[in-house]
Amino acid sequence: MGVNNMRKTKIVNMSINEDLYKRIDELAKKRKTSKSQIFKESIMSYLDDVNRWEEIRRWGEMMVKKYAIKDEEDIEKIREEYDQESKSKS
Repeated sequence: MGVNNMRKTKIVNMSINEDLYKRIDELAKKRKTSKSQIFKESIMSYLDDVNRWEEIRRWGEMMVKKYAIKDEEDIEKIREEYDQESKSKS
């Protein structure tokens, strides 16, 4: 194959149980799309979720350092202080 004839997609083979296959097949028919498209969208959504949770975890680690949080009691104290500040502003 020449450079211009190379596939821009990759073929992936996988096994899934019968119930999951039926659910994907039904959804594809309902949406009038291919099962491949359902898989692509599902995988992209999953990867987006993983990335988002990684961002949240990193943010949490930064907050632990910023506020010198050692345990759940420290978190509870911060929450109580926040609640009191919010009430006093009302």
